[in-house]
Amino acid sequence: MLKKNKFLATLFVAFSLVACNQPIVYDSFAEINDSWKINDTLTFDFKATDSVQKHNIYLQIRANQAYKFNNIFILATIKAPNGHTTIDTLEYAMANPDGTLLGEGFSDTKQSKLWFKENFIFKNKGIYTFKLQQAVRENGHVNGTDSLKGITDIGLQIEKVQVKE
Repeated sequence: MLKKNKFLATLFVAFSLVACNQPIVYDSFAEINDSWKINDTLTFDFKATDSVQKHNIYLQIRANQAYKFNNIFILATIKAPNGHTTIDTLEYAMANPDGTLLGEGFSDTKQSKLWFKENFIFKNKGIYTFKLQQAVRENGHVNGTDSLKGITDIGLQIEKVQVKE
């Protein structure tokens, strides 16, 4: 019985250490119902508690065969706890030239993990708000696509940058 308890305690400590060393500090998805409307804003709130550690920030996009574009444009806004706001226009490849979707997955839906910010430092502790809007438009059109079909989910993932020893 003593050996079993010692084994379980060792196993618990090992799992705890592995869990503590995981670099992912935030991972959330927003489901898109049928289509991503041009005025639909997806919002993610992240509570930053470390103002020194570097982080990598990713967008995760799940798309299916209804997505008819080769790329995607996203307006990304970050609002810091002190009110400072930055806005970026992001472009990512979504399909090969033959139209097959890029990303991971075995079904008709593919998931892509895409760089947003590298070595980003949350300089102020508190809530950071990330807002995402689609800004896709068809070639030759000035106005954006009102209803973007084929995007099923959008996620935001934040990872601590692992320092190599």
